[in-house]
Amino acid sequence: AMYDVFQSIMLKDKMAHHKFESCAACGDRMFIGTGEGAVMVYQIIPKNNDSYDTKGLQIERTKNKLPITQLIPVPALNILLLVTGGMLIAHKLDDCTELAVCKGLREVIMVDVKKDKDRIYVASVIRKKVFIHEVRDTPERFHKLREYSLPEGIKTITWSGKNILLGFKKEYVLLDASKQDSTPESLYPTSKQQQPISCNTVPMRELLVGEDA
Repeated sequence: AMYDVFQSIMLKDKMAHHKFESCAACGDRMFIGTGEGAVMVYQIIPKNNDSYDTKGLQIERTKNKLPITQLIPVPALNILLLVTGGMLIAHKLDDCTELAVCKGLREVIMVDVKKDKDRIYVASVIRKKVFIHEVRDTPERFHKLREYSLPEGIKTITWSGKNILLGFKKEYVLLDASKQDSTPESLYPTSKQQQPISCNTVPMRELLVGEDA
């Protein structure tokens, strides 16, 4: 039997004239990263009959004005992480002001973040490697724990418990990030479009993966 797990709802038909590169949500806030290096913040307002409205709150522009390719809210640290220009930059989650460039991470392609008890871990793709860092002391101080050399062409990276799900053009692989000598395990092919899709559904603790029906 098939069940509807999610319902698609249009929040806004027409938005500001920007090239959208990334988006994320946290609580009643929606963040949109643009090709011009700006973060647009909207408040999501519930209405009647399962409909919603949006209210523009602010536009925060980054210093480098480069495309923001990824946005990652980290409520436990009250920060919003931005991937832009190969850097990982920490902003305040509540007002989006810039805090600092995260040290120890350069030429970043994509990242994913998980909270395990009281610790925050960051998995990042840099060139042909996956790095595991732990955030300590302050949000911008990343301490490297492990690194793995992998084939070129990683398209997605998503935490799944102690493992990391990596999406390549033709297949998904699983990497045990708790061990240094771990090797990726092939799982199953991607869709016919060869475009892997994966994301965590916090707080439901489920992993969504795109594949052919």
